[in-house]
Amino acid sequence: MTKFLTEGLFPLVAEARAPREGRFLTVAHGDLWCNNIMYRHGEEDGRVAGVKLIDMQCPMVTRPAFDLAHLLFQVCAKSFIFYK
Repeated sequence: MTKFLTEGLFPLVAEARAPREGRFLTVAHGDLWCNNIMYRHGEEDGRVAGVKLIDMQCPMVTRPAFDLAHLLFQVCAKSFIFYK
């Protein structure tokens, strides 16, 4: 497991977090998952009326898909992510 982390996972994460250049860049949260999202619901119908991202300790300039991919890997089942 240690070899996987030091030679596999950590270099991939470091490369993903490296500063980028390009046309489609934004400030990303960097640690987006369900516990870092707060919802405000409407009083009348209970529908989502607002959303806030909290715990902004890992912001970075990257492509918008970074946060989406991070969120999906955090909340989806392994069988769904690696579905063939």
